[in-house]
Parts: sequence; structure tokens; C-alpha cells
Amino acid sequence: MIITYIFIEFFNVSLSTLTTGVDTINGGAGNDTITGFIGTGATLSLADIINGGGGVNTLRVFSDTTTTLPTTITNIQNLLINDTAHESRNIATGDLEGVSSLTLQSGVTIDNATVTVTLGSGDSVTFDGVQDVAAGDGAATVADGGISIAQAATLTSTTLTVNNVGAATANTATTIGLAGTGVTTANLTVTGTNHVNFLNAGGALSTLNINGSGALTLYTDLDTTVTTINASTATGALTLMLAGTVVRTVTGGTGNDNFNLGAGYIGGAASTSSRDIINGGEGTDIVTVTKAIAQAIAVAQANITSIETLAVSDGVDGSLNLTYWTGVTRLNLEAARTAAAATITVNSGTTVQMKVDAGDQDTIFVVGGTGTTDTMTLILDSGVDFTGTTGNGETFTGIETLNIQTQSTSIGTVNIFADTTIMTATASTETMNISGRTAITFTGTVTADAINGSGLVGAGAILTLTGGTSSAAVITGGEAADVLAGSTSADIISGGGGADLITSTGGTDTVTGGAGADIFYFAAAAHVGNVITDMTAGTGGDVIRIDDSGFGDLTGADTLAFKAISAGITAAATTDNVLVVQTAVAGTSAAAVEDAVNLAGGGTANFSGTDVMYVIYNSSTGKMEMWNDLDGDTDDNGVGVTLTATFDNVTTLVGVQALVAANFNVVA
Repeated sequence: MIITYIFIEFFNVSLSTLTTGVDTINGGAGNDTITGFIGTGATLSLADIINGGGGVNTLRVFSDTTTTLPTTITNIQNLLINDTAHESRNIATGDLEGVSSLTLQSGVTIDNATVTVTLGSGDSVTFDGVQDVAAGDGAATVADGGISIAQAATLTSTTLTVNNVGAATANTATTIGLAGTGVTTANLTVTGTNHVNFLNAGGALSTLNINGSGALTLYTDLDTTVTTINASTATGALTLMLAGTVVRTVTGGTGNDNFNLGAGYIGGAASTSSRDIINGGEGTDIVTVTKAIAQAIAVAQANITSIETLAVSDGVDGSLNLTYWTGVTRLNLEAARTAAAATITVNSGTTVQMKVDAGDQDTIFVVGGTGTTDTMTLILDSGVDFTGTTGNGETFTGIETLNIQTQSTSIGTVNIFADTTIMTATASTETMNISGRTAITFTGTVTADAINGSGLVGAGAILTLTGGTSSAAVITGGEAADVLAGSTSADIISGGGGADLITSTGGTDTVTGGAGADIFYFAAAAHVGNVITDMTAGTGGDVIRIDDSGFGDLTGADTLAFKAISAGITAAATTDNVLVVQTAVAGTSAAAVEDAVNLAGGGTANFSGTDVMYVIYNSSTGKMEMWNDLDGDTDDNGVGVTLTATFDNVTTLVGVQALVAANFNVVA
């Protein structure tokens, strides 16, 4: 019995859906689309007769079982098969000979077997969402879950489209092999996001043309027979493996492309015609090579155009001169060094990204010439360290401004510079700018005129300068609780936000704590003349930390006292090693201050040779001051008495009287 099928005609286009009975379909002159199901809810049977008629007609088949098509299909130009597991198809000969466009949609390939698609002259195939059934079970091969495109030896080109096929590793990518022994040109259209192992199984392919708006990653190296890759009309991002040692001509599109030539890049030849020709096109494009290739280049790479980034796949351990790579403004170091030191020469304005640890050898970055405004940006991925276990450090030569960027998308693992970090430049001022959301620590001495961490954002982006600086510097912290130390000369240190620990290591430093309950750390008696610009008194305020080992015996049973001079400093106060004077003191010299604190020479206290810190309001200067009296006696001659710090913002006696015990901390 013949069952009438559903037929809808609209603007000379008809849509037909097969029924569960035996259907006979005769299409009209328009472009017909006929849909049937095999397996669950089957509507397409071997007894159905389908004639597409005139126009360009499409048969859509949806299946969840073995897909056997009727032999009575005629005048169908486009065949789409949506299946859970795909089988081999032949549209070159036999019952489907009239089909010129085959689409395999969704589903997977066959484990331990090959899906063979046979194409005739002018035929094309589309793989839409097809995945590798053998994902993760070994090397990518056509024989194990791959797709083979077979063509007669007389055919010289293959046309195929991929859309959202494969997943993002070599073992989960969809494997497609061109088996035609006469195929020299492949025309590949890319839509969606695709991960493919693309194999030249026939051995004749020499030209690969790529177009379309999609992204494509090829996980297997193209054969050395493939010497021309033309993606000039592609608009998506391409990642191509081209490691074979053969001279190639490669043209990228408008996307951000990555051409991975590995050890196969040819660029050292004297003649440009004997080198690889790489044109990245528009977008931000990358060429990836091994360290041996990168370090061996000693001539200008005029064969490279529109390439912005050079990536080195293994650890650089010698000299690498990026200035030979014409137009390249960025260097990505993808792997850690294991042995020798590295000297990397770059142009001013270059960005270098460290993706893994630099190792424990010296790293020297150089900008040549005599420019006075040369810059370099150093990007550190999460946890990247210059470990320096053998006492080596990092040197930035000829660079006036070094911009260091820690991980900024989220809080990463701290970056550590474990030894000396040295900036040397033609200009008199070297500036290090640090930004990001991840902490950074310098355990060795830093040589720079300015260290600016104001670009560090968030509580986790802690700037730590354990080793301080080699000479006077301007140091600025970020938003976190930074740990800052300068040199033995006159530094200018600003904590920024957060509860910072700022150490005065010598010289007449000017220190601003900024927001947060900061700690002003005075480490030694020789550190005199410091200026604190923003001391906050009271509970929850800033802390004056004094190092007992640096100032003598400031510890004891009664280390801190708040007393007025009018009450007398008596023998009972001999163990008061930090004395906060509650009445105004006048004096413009060490002797005058000592005399005033000791009741103008009439004091009865003798501090028994111990060191004493006086914290006073000096009415002569109109500011809070902290003085160190090394001998702690009452001779009032000013010998051994030095001004440790002036607190510029505390300008009244009331301000000094607001100090509480929590504002002081004496450490051993």
C-alpha cells in the first residue's frame, strides 16, 4: 500500500517528511528538502521511492542505528546523514552517484576502523560536529577511528568543510586523511571551532587552501610535500603544525594565527628565496620554533612579514637575538631552561612573556644602542620564578623602563626573583613598573631608580622587596599589604593601600604609609633623619617598630612609658627604654633635646648606659620627633643623641598624646 507523504510547497521550495509507510516522492521544479528517519521512529525504508525532480534537492536522514539507504533515490544533489555512529559512504558511483554534496552530521567515527567517504569529480563533503570515537586511546590514525576521503587517481583536488569537529588534543581531534593519490590541492572551508589531525595519506598534496570564518587547529604536522598554505581569505584563528624541513610559502588570514614550524623553520639561508616565506596577514600572528632554530638565526628575516610574535617551544640557554626577526614585537618563552644562562637581545618596546620558570641561571635582556627612552615589558604567568639557586640574577641592560606584568585575570601563584635584579641604561633613571593581580617577591637586591607597584591590584597582589635596593630609589606599593625596603641611602617610599611593612634600612628616607594600618620599621641606630609623612595614632592606627638588635637594649620589664617631664624622670624610670613624652619639648639640637627631656640638666634619671628612644612633640619644629639616645645619661651634651625620624603630619602635642601602646612594637 502506498501512503501519502506530507508535502508543503512554499515559494517554489517544497519540504517533505516521509511517513512510517511506503512513500513515493516526486519532487517538483523547485529546491526540495526531504526528511526521513532510520531506527527509532523510522520513516525511511528500503521500499521508499524518492525522486527529487528539478532544482537542487536535499535528502536529510536521521539515524540511531545502521544506516542503509534505499536504492531508489534519484535527483538528490545534497545528502545529509545525522547519525550516532557514521559508516562509509560513496557518492562517486552506484546508487548515490547523483549526489554531489555529502554532509556527515553529529555522532562519532568507528573505533579500530575507518569511515571511508568516496568522492567523484566535483563532489564535496562536510563534516559537521563529527567526533573521534577513539579519543584518547593512542596516536591519531585513519585506521583507528579516522575518516578517509577516497578519490580516483585522476582527480587532483578535494573540497571539504569542517564545522565544530574534534576536541582540543591530538588524541581527541577528528582525524581526516586525503587518500587520493592524484590530489595535489585541498580546498578546506572552516566554520565553528575545529580540532583536526589532517593527513596526506595519498602522498601527493602540495597546496592547502583554507577559507571560512571558523577556528582551526591542526595537531599533526603537514607532510613536507605540502609547500603552499594559503589562508588569505580565512577570517578565523588558525593553528597549523608545519614542522617538516621544507621551504614553504604560508599566508595567513585576518584571524590570530599560529604557524608552528618547530625545528623545520628555514631562515638561515643567505638567499630569501631559499627560506620559508611566512606572511601572517592581518590579526596578531605567531611563528613557533625550537630554541635551536631561534638561537641560530643571525641574519634579518625579511622572509617574515606581518608576524607579531615569536614563540620558542623549549628553554632558551644561549644567545637569542630577536632583532633579526623583522616586525616581531613579542617573544613568548614556552619552556624552562635547564642549563646555561641566556642572553636575549630585543628592540625597544618588545614584550617578553615567561610561561614557565626561568631556571637558576642568569638571564640577561638587552636593548642595544644609545637610546634614552628604551622600554621592555615582561609578562609573568602564574608561579613563574627566576629561582637563582646558584646565586645568579637577572639583568636588564639598556632598558630605561621595565614593565613587569603579573597574572592579571585572577590571583595566581607568587612570582619570585630569587637573586639580584639589575637595571642598567644609558639614561640616568631606570624605572620598574609592576602591575597585575598576583604577588611578586624580590629576595635579592634590586638596582633601579624607581620601583612603581601602583599597578598591582587587589589584596593578593603583594609587592615584597626583601633585599631592598642597591642605591637610593623611589618605591611605590600597590593596593595590598606590601613589604618594602629601600637602600642605605635616601629613599622615597610610599606604601599605597593596605597595611604595609616599610623598613628604613639607612639614609634619610621619606616614607608615606598610605591607607591601612602601616608598620614603620626602624632597623638600626645609624638610620637617622627619616621623615614619616602620615603617622596615624591611636588604636587601629600605624605602628612604629624598633629593632632592639639595631638600637641596643630596648627590651626589658618596662619598655614603654608615657610620661610628662613636669612629673620628673626619676630613678624608677631607668628601664623605660621607649619614652613617649607627654609635655612639649623645645630644642633645635641634639644637646637641647637631651637637656629638655632631662629637666634641663636637673633630671635625676640615669638610664644606666642603656639606649633610650624619646618620642616628643618638639615645639621648636612644630612636629612629632623620635630621638635615639645611645648612652641614656643626663650629661645633656647631645653626644650619642640622633634624630631617628620626624613625623611631618603630627604637628601638635595633642597628636603625640594620642599615641597608645599599640602604636609601638619593639622586636628582638
